[in-house]
Amino acid sequence: AGFAPGVLYYLTLWFPSSYRGRITSMLFLASAFAGLIGAPVSGMILGHMEGAFGIRGWHWLFMLGGLPCIGLGLVVLWQLKDKIEDAGWLTQREQQILAANVARPTSHERGHSLLSAIKTPGFLMLGLVYFLIQVGSYGLNFWAPHLIRTAGTQNPTIIGLLTAVPYICGAAAMIIVGRLSDARGERRRFVIGLMVLATIGFFAAGVFEKQTVLLIVALGIMGAGVVAAIPAFWALPPKLVTGAGAAAGIALINTLGQLGGIVSPVMVGRIKDLTGSTTPALYAIGGMTLLCALLLTFAMPASLREKE
Repeated sequence: AGFAPGVLYYLTLWFPSSYRGRITSMLFLASAFAGLIGAPVSGMILGHMEGAFGIRGWHWLFMLGGLPCIGLGLVVLWQLKDKIEDAGWLTQREQQILAANVARPTSHERGHSLLSAIKTPGFLMLGLVYFLIQVGSYGLNFWAPHLIRTAGTQNPTIIGLLTAVPYICGAAAMIIVGRLSDARGERRRFVIGLMVLATIGFFAAGVFEKQTVLLIVALGIMGAGVVAAIPAFWALPPKLVTGAGAAAGIALINTLGQLGGIVSPVMVGRIKDLTGSTTPALYAIGGMTLLCALLLTFAMPASLREKE
């Protein structure tokens, strides 16, 4: 919750807007690879380290996942520079050129404080859009292993390997969409297309919930849509706000999105308890991702509709 808005704002200080699609995709590509690598590794840890040294498997999972973050935090503190002017690997001329490109204003930049950012037309709508994207994202992250198990696969290692499929598809979609959106200067329409793709995936997962092969295909479509939509979305807020407004505004939008991370698992679990099946919940999430696409299509201000 703290890392994402901080690093997203950090990228706006280092990269011109024409590069933000691919750069944000590279950032979130790490998240996709975390799912790609972490899912099977987590399955192996849960399957083979249960009871090792008297420690439960899921305890091992948390410890082995958390310890590397401590060392990485120290590396970040040592390596990352706050300002372009502090980058020793750039010449003074390179620093000047890069700083000038990053500082180049766009015709709609405004929102130099949190309050002014909130008042900017379309800003709170972006918060709602990100909330709906995260409902879909957490629906995939939390329930993909359960769906695969329900379809007939019981081995934790195999479930982990199959759970990696949507993240592979998401990683590929991230790279493609990031480069295309930068090349065309178009952000909104790519997010719309990805959310429509996610909608198809959620509905297909509901239809084929008992057929493993078709379910995995549906999860791949779902992953390509919802996983790639997150970095594509984060190219939109800097079109509305800058400076302190960008820092605080990105944090606020991220916070609204995390509410989707609360709503989605609870909603799916509740629907499953009431109906005995996750299928109605998949349809509900699919409806919310479709609503997200409709909001992006019809409810965005002119500043977000224009090409860069």
